[in-house]
Amino acid sequence: MRHAWLVAAATPVETRIDRSLSAVGVLLVLVTLFTQAQEAALEHQLEREGGAQPGARQRLLIYCSALALVTVLAFLAMTGTALAAVAEVLRDPGQGPTALFGLIWLLLLPLVVWQISIARRARRLG
Repeated sequence: MRHAWLVAAATPVETRIDRSLSAVGVLLVLVTLFTQAQEAALEHQLEREGGAQPGARQRLLIYCSALALVTVLAFLAMTGTALAAVAEVLRDPGQGPTALFGLIWLLLLPLVVWQISIARRARRLG
């Protein structure tokens, strides 16, 4: 009996990318939008007269931590395919979707840094 990861490793890189590129793009867009919403909520709380609303600190910490966790898990889940994609692009630079997948994968790193920075700033709320 073959394990799922063995089957995935045997599947050509282009096939794995074709299967997941749209889902990965949607994930990146949605997580980025939710992260931006948390940044806006934090800015609102920081500028609010009389200080932050009760529970705002905890809510922002929970949301940003959850977003960072989803982003890290997505990054880790895509690592094998992304590394294979990078190797494929290095062999044949004309691989558009393959290069796009690698770029989206790399963009998850600054996204998680942004999420962590929002959570750190939210800790300053009273």
